[in-house]
Amino acid sequence: MKTLALWTTIAVFLPVSLLAQLRLDWNAWVDLELSEAQANSHYFYNQIHKNHLDWRLGFSDINLVASTQLDSSWTVQVRAQLKRNAGQELSSFLLPAAFLQYQPKKQPWRVAVGRFITPFGSFTERQHPKDRTFINIPLAYSFYQNIASKIGFAEDLGETKTEIDEEVLWGSTMVYYGGYTQGLRFDWEIDDTDQWIWSLAIGNSAPNILENPFADENWGFSTRLQYRPAYFWEQSLSFGAGSFGQRSSLYSQLPAQPKQWLLGTDWRTGIGFWEVTGEVIAAWYNTPVFDRDAGDFASDEVRLNSMAFSTQVRYETPFFSGLYLAYRFDLMTFSKLDDRPWDQQVIAHNLGLGYKLNRFLLLRINYLLMDKSDRPAWEQNTFRSTLTLHF
Repeated sequence: MKTLALWTTIAVFLPVSLLAQLRLDWNAWVDLELSEAQANSHYFYNQIHKNHLDWRLGFSDINLVASTQLDSSWTVQVRAQLKRNAGQELSSFLLPAAFLQYQPKKQPWRVAVGRFITPFGSFTERQHPKDRTFINIPLAYSFYQNIASKIGFAEDLGETKTEIDEEVLWGSTMVYYGGYTQGLRFDWEIDDTDQWIWSLAIGNSAPNILENPFADENWGFSTRLQYRPAYFWEQSLSFGAGSFGQRSSLYSQLPAQPKQWLLGTDWRTGIGFWEVTGEVIAAWYNTPVFDRDAGDFASDEVRLNSMAFSTQVRYETPFFSGLYLAYRFDLMTFSKLDDRPWDQQVIAHNLGLGYKLNRFLLLRINYLLMDKSDRPAWEQNTFRSTLTLHF
């Protein structure tokens, strides 16, 4: 279905653009990654799969973005992506973005329909590697908790094998909609100086999860208000809510649809060669409870919450142009259920180095130290180095 959608889009997009003599703008990037990880690593915790812990060199991500201006108000954009499937083989073919955007001439607002970036949090707007200091993604967007979209909450979901419809479940990330969703998006640059920018999206899950874009189990919304009072300070507030169930053989047995509410704030400030950024996200859930032994659900829902905090410092060296050093601290904590946390606290330290070789090549080196309180201490550490070619 996804491959068919991709080729259908290309088959329609290119001929129409050529016949209409429209200008096509292309952007592409390729990531070549060298990685190594310790024995307790796993993709759903630190983005290195347990089957590839030894030194590994290969392409991890290939992207192509095309956009065309239909007239002064209408724009079409498509992003095609070939990436590793859960950190394993380069075989996952996606169409994360494909939208039609309308912005009246000389107006501060625009509206888009299709597949687009979700307006929540600080990470989602940085899909291009050159816009991200670190290779590793913040815990709120990458760490899989004990709540799965097909069954809700399950005890020790990542540590004990839970298989539904021949698929092993690992839960879902705190920011469930990740980087992309599909639906309708509205953006408004409230003032002429771009001090205030407001975005709102009504979407239906992430495009790589949901086959049917009109399914009724994943509707939600997200919104972000950005305030930039000075060139060195940016502050944003984000909110999101919705259901996050997925169809399975157990879907009809769910006592209620899993629901989530998200509230976050992020900031960016910097003076000279220094930049400090950070984010706090809180999540609340109403979710069914799955009994792994009985293969059934409890009669009542539970209310859970979690919190993620991250902050990073980046220093661009004045004596060596194009080189930067960085550090990021991540923390995730969880509320209690039956007198103990419903998932285990996670702490992560990221050490990063980046060097812009030229206008087309960016080298990033990342060392992650991660501690999950129910696993051997500091045995999920990883080394990753990525060379990004972009043009």
